[in-house]
Amino acid sequence: MKKYAFLFSAFFFTGIIVSVQADTIPDLALIPTGSDCNTYEVSMSNPPTGALEHLKITVSISPNGSNLNATLGSALEADDYDLEVTSINSITISRLSTSAATNFQLPSMPDTSLTLFAFEFFGQLGDTVTAEIDSLVMITLATEDSIGIDNPYTISSSSASCIFNEGAVLSGTITSLQNCMGAINHSIANATVVISSTNMPDFTPVYTQTDAAGDFSGIVPGGGDYLVSPGFNLSEPDCGLDDLDIALVSGYNLGVAPFTSPWSVVSADFNLSNSISLLDQIGMRRAILFDVYPEGFQSWRIVNAGVLNGGSLNENALSLITETATVADVPLSGVSNINFIAVKTGDVKVSCNQCITTNSSANSVPLAGLKSKIRGDLSEGGIIELRLSPEEAYKQLWLIGLEFILSPEHLEILEIRGEGGFRLQEEGYAVNAQTGRFHGIWLPLEQQFLELGKGDQLTVRAKVKRSFSTIAEVFSLLSGANIYPDGNKRSWSISPQQHSKIVVFPNPFGAQFTISGTVEVGQLRVFNAAGQLIHQQQLQPLVEHQIIARNWQPGVYFYRVETPSATTSGKLIRK
Repeated sequence: MKKYAFLFSAFFFTGIIVSVQADTIPDLALIPTGSDCNTYEVSMSNPPTGALEHLKITVSISPNGSNLNATLGSALEADDYDLEVTSINSITISRLSTSAATNFQLPSMPDTSLTLFAFEFFGQLGDTVTAEIDSLVMITLATEDSIGIDNPYTISSSSASCIFNEGAVLSGTITSLQNCMGAINHSIANATVVISSTNMPDFTPVYTQTDAAGDFSGIVPGGGDYLVSPGFNLSEPDCGLDDLDIALVSGYNLGVAPFTSPWSVVSADFNLSNSISLLDQIGMRRAILFDVYPEGFQSWRIVNAGVLNGGSLNENALSLITETATVADVPLSGVSNINFIAVKTGDVKVSCNQCITTNSSANSVPLAGLKSKIRGDLSEGGIIELRLSPEEAYKQLWLIGLEFILSPEHLEILEIRGEGGFRLQEEGYAVNAQTGRFHGIWLPLEQQFLELGKGDQLTVRAKVKRSFSTIAEVFSLLSGANIYPDGNKRSWSISPQQHSKIVVFPNPFGAQFTISGTVEVGQLRVFNAAGQLIHQQQLQPLVEHQIIARNWQPGVYFYRVETPSATTSGKLIRK
């Protein structure tokens, strides 16, 4: 029998007396590591140097603990130790030999303690979580007779606790290259920041806002993995957009003016497609003129500063940007410097000038009236074409946009096409089938004027949904017409000298009739055959009015429409 330096009581194993003599006894302890109260290691002083048959040590965590993780001590990594973290809040290191050939020895650590494993645990805010070495420790010596002998041990430090009363603080700053509405000294105030957990399903997201300096912070339980998602929008998303921004995007697309800042590339991606093209120029123009924005548009993009800050970026790398920050395994000491850069979408020149406002003007300007023609079948189901063209040729015209509405109850717009200077660019126009609204964008190369010839025209092809008696009835449905010859909004209408005919239909009428055709505000009066006034109301220009007459007696009536420029009268028959 081999001799071991341990003093142990005599045991009788199948008639064999085994006695050992010991000078030292192993000591186990929980040793805190780091500055947080939730990180420890299980240490063994005076580890046995002889052959071992079995080793098993367990640390139990109180039920309110969570997110346990453990790592094997570096001195044990080369051997076959099993380190298990269970669902019942325990961490166990174990090693078991199956024969004398597989007996093992703990590494000899003469000058220091042997670290068996390190671990950490977490808890909810307000909780006190405890860790304790279980008393059922097994350190079994191997013998020549294949009979294991449990070795005595001590536990000098068996338990520890941690109070999660403050939690971990996640903090950072959102700054902006632009200094404009919502930004104070280039810091974004009142941005919303949402901190959510990616590994704790029951975690309630933390909502916080940036202060005047752009700083934010949120308290979360330590040990979790979190996603930080900022957001910021302006009430006027076109703030800061102007023609110079479009010019810079055009220069980039033409390859003559590359961007010097990665944030300019982010700003120029107006439609959030992860590329920069003519479509971004068109989208910016539509936003400036018509307040129409791409689907999913974000007024501000809050980009993770760690991705691009100080770096370079071209459109091929736009997909690399991220508008969130992931923070894993948060220590109790928290994580700071979770910083973001706020980029005003479309404000490529990084100035964020005062928001552009649209202006209405009654002054005579080029294209305030367009010559118009209609041809085709006015009956229900027929196809008509409305052609708009200038009455004279225009040179050096800064035409940017045009819009109008055709009543969707009467006409279904099938096609819009332009010729000459009215030629529409790809994706440069929009038709809303529900409202009958048409938006057209003309985007010349920057610093170049458009020209319109007398033969140039914009053609609207539409299907008739209700029959018309005269062409004038069609013109009366045209409303909401504006042009943008210089970036400002100007009212546009068909010449009243050509299309001022008042139309009443049907006539004779039954329970109601319709009156339309006025291009100015007018006053309608209806008289019976005795000359008595039986109905009056105001007529709005280019609007179709339904007059309810179900209580009128059958017979002859007379109407009069008075406008500032003309008076029109006629006869009505109630059948």
